[in-house]
Amino acid sequence: MSHPQTNPDALRPRLSVFSALVIAAVFAIFIVIYVLVRQDPVSARSYSGGTEDEKWKDTPAGRSAKLAELHEKEMTDATTYGWVDQQAGKVRLPIDRAMELTIAEMNASRK
Repeated sequence: MSHPQTNPDALRPRLSVFSALVIAAVFAIFIVIYVLVRQDPVSARSYSGGTEDEKWKDTPAGRSAKLAELHEKEMTDATTYGWVDQQAGKVRLPIDRAMELTIAEMNASRK
């Protein structure tokens, strides 16, 4: 029994169709990546939810003001006395005073 010989010319239409599909797929992937990269970034408004309490997120000036407010609160907390939890008897001390007390306590425990 003899094997029928395959004609190389018969394979060419299949290869050219396959090649065209591969080129089209690569081009489609390139277009998708290009469209994703070129999209505008999501605005801050979509993150803030639009509530009145979160309007500060919409502008750089609002965010700067909120950051300055936070820094002021942290500085006040670090330099003043106050109650953290009055029922539990927890207080807030200025950092300098807390360091003095800690040093005195450590020196007393060494003796």
